[in-house]
Amino acid sequence: MVTFALAFLLLAMAGIVAWQLVNEETNAAASLDGCDVAGVAGTPQITPPQVRVNVYNATQRSGLARSVAAQLNRRGYAVQEIANDPRRMRVPGTAIIRFGAAGDPAAKLLATQIPQVKMDGDKRRAPVVDLVLGERFTALAPVAPGCGPS
Repeated sequence: MVTFALAFLLLAMAGIVAWQLVNEETNAAASLDGCDVAGVAGTPQITPPQVRVNVYNATQRSGLARSVAAQLNRRGYAVQEIANDPRRMRVPGTAIIRFGAAGDPAAKLLATQIPQVKMDGDKRRAPVVDLVLGERFTALAPVAPGCGPS
């Protein structure tokens, strides 16, 4: 009888853990409510899942873009491409966000995640933004209360 009870308890605990893992993405998206930024005049507010971002590494640190992209993904951002900076630019500071007019609200929201980020508007028409990580990048900003998991 004790063996049966112990087996049942272990099975129940495994079920709970599996349920939490399956629902992690849903829970993360739900926890982003209230974490948005007002857009440019006449545009709707935007939330992390609406931000399409390319994450580029402009340093010699291997795996930096992949690591930061995974963190942004956990915070709800829609990571598109992960690579070395295609412009091969030297970024001595923390990071640069490149964006066009359509990506202005997305760039502003993404900027809340990176300390001392520089904004670099360009002529692209798509709302996708580029996050280019620089030499002084150490970590994403702490998550604001109510803005999802870290």
